[in-house]
Amino acid sequence: MHLKFGAFLLHRHNELRVGNVMVQTNPDPETEICEMEPLEDNSSQGSPSPCSFYMDAARYFKVFEYKEGPDMALPGEEFLEEFGLFLHIHQLGDVIGLSTLLPGEEQWAETVLADGQGTVARRIPRRQASPGVVTE
Repeated sequence: MHLKFGAFLLHRHNELRVGNVMVQTNPDPETEICEMEPLEDNSSQGSPSPCSFYMDAARYFKVFEYKEGPDMALPGEEFLEEFGLFLHIHQLGDVIGLSTLLPGEEQWAETVLADGQGTVARRIPRRQASPGVVTE
């Protein structure tokens, strides 16, 4: 599972409205846009795959981000139990999430969209130093 999933700091960019999820799209290979969309609207654009999860107060993992494109790997139940127990014991359930890893080791810089309803991430060329802390 460690080759397919990674822990990350949960984002607090915006408040996710009830019935909404974040959906990632890639308008080009160097850019990823993640915007809040009503859950029911996603079916009209195809079937986005779950890619980011958080643990709720009842210790269940919930999907909050989807990615358009090919199906992503899904974490197994045993893995989620073990990871969830670790988060619970260390009181990290509201700090750390779980995300599907994409191939490659590129770093991305993420900023909040002007309307505050999502983010835009841009790939950092390998020759440049990272402008921030890698969180995923």
